[in-house]
Amino acid sequence: MNKILILHGPNMNYIGLKSTKNGSRITIDKIDRSIRRKAKILNIEVKFLRTHDEAKAVSFIQRNRKIALGLVISPSSWHQGGFTLSDTIHFLEIPYSTVSIEKIKNSLFFKGKDFYYKNIVESYEQALEELVKK
Repeated sequence: MNKILILHGPNMNYIGLKSTKNGSRITIDKIDRSIRRKAKILNIEVKFLRTHDEAKAVSFIQRNRKIALGLVISPSSWHQGGFTLSDTIHFLEIPYSTVSIEKIKNSLFFKGKDFYYKNIVESYEQALEELVKK
């Protein structure tokens, strides 16, 4: 079965710190559980990687390119500095969506649809749905 790759980029492990400031209490583990539930509903499999290291992210995508139906990525600082990662994704022509905590201008990931909502969990769920449609 094809899989959707989920790539949590730089500082996503600290989403809980940011969310407690606005009262939402969202953690990366809660996000992952939500993604798994949504994937089950959509009848797809997901494969996760959490990393701050762009080289590890590139290797993850290259290793999984043959099984990847698509990619959901939260690029964070890679939006404007992840040249190798964006080049890899565009070169391999993997369909992708980005999930952003804040509105992003001038992203290197301009070919994918960006999901930005007040609720980060909904953003991931919408990104999965978008990729399944394709």
